[in-house]
Amino acid sequence: IAQHPPVGKTVLVLDNASFHCSSDVRVKRKEWARQQGYLQYLPPYGSELNRIETLWHRLKHQWLEVEAYANAQTLRQAVEAILRQFGKKYTITFA
Repeated sequence: IAQHPPVGKTVLVLDNASFHCSSDVRVKRKEWARQQGYLQYLPPYGSELNRIETLWHRLKHQWLEVEAYANAQTLRQAVEAILRQFGKKYTITFA
């Protein structure tokens, strides 16, 4: 904030890395708030924010056929086939 003072209300979104939650940061929050700089922390883990989690969920629950789970080889082949067609036959709109 000292290097780039906020122009109006500014919210910085952070993950929960230990240095983002340190005592040094907690001490500075009030000072930054007086300058209209605010911190917003993401939930500890938000799978809905991770695109690969969305892809894997869709792959497992919608696109894979039950027969794909017969053994490791058929599962691998089915997953690879879906991934090769991702963006064509299989799509997700990340909004």
